[in-house]
Amino acid sequence: MDYGNGCWESEPIVDPLLTDMATSIVRIYTAEGFVVAADGREYNPITKSVGRDNCRKIFTISQERRRFTYAISGTNMLTLPGQRSASFDLLPVIHQVFTNLCDGEFENLEDYCTAAGKAFRSLPARQTDIPTILYMDGYSGRTPQRAYINIFHDGRRPERFPEEIHAGSTPGCGSTTIFNMLANQTRGPIARYRSASWNVRRNERSLSDAIEIAKSWMNAHCSPEAIQIDPVNCMAVGGTAHLCINRPTGEFEWMFRDPNTLEWSACDSPSGPTIP
Repeated sequence: MDYGNGCWESEPIVDPLLTDMATSIVRIYTAEGFVVAADGREYNPITKSVGRDNCRKIFTISQERRRFTYAISGTNMLTLPGQRSASFDLLPVIHQVFTNLCDGEFENLEDYCTAAGKAFRSLPARQTDIPTILYMDGYSGRTPQRAYINIFHDGRRPERFPEEIHAGSTPGCGSTTIFNMLANQTRGPIARYRSASWNVRRNERSLSDAIEIAKSWMNAHCSPEAIQIDPVNCMAVGGTAHLCINRPTGEFEWMFRDPNTLEWSACDSPSGPTIP
């Protein structure tokens, strides 16, 4: 029951797979396909300065019997021993590892991620305690699968974790505070970013619902209100949010949000490290 103040008597919606982090990513599965969205801000936590605001954080894998997105959180710029600043970009290495696996025979995504993890062990020594996390979503053949890989930079070996798929759920990373307000409150500073699709039962959410939820997630996390409410996790979030739809039939579709007009539009598949 809603008491009129935006709070509900029943158990609030939570997602145990949401990780507090200064990057905003949401991943939603429906029977019609996966929806993955991310913000577009590149942020230096040491200098507390914004780099690019059109940084691409979602990439695709299109190989024989494999169609996956991988979304990146954490750090991609590493400081090597003897250097004073981050100068080693991990992104080209990640892309090359997945390219090298294109001809491999793998039973499932777990085996694929295990092979990728072994390849990441050869990274050069580096100096940061911030890991790089790759969130993998998509299809082996027509079978939906999900996993993530932690790439550590403190000497530990990479770890891969298969994930269960729950239709309509919203795992990812961002601000737990903003998520709880967005998912459960019909009034308050975040409520204007709340899509009606949040009211649809999780296992009944359509692809259209997933898209609207992902858009509202990004709109809320990239908002000035979010920075005021949770500056630790939201100061580094913003820029050109982008969204990728991965259908079981094999197509990838893209949308991005113009940070000036806040309008979402369909766009061609990005071809580089930035979003238009």
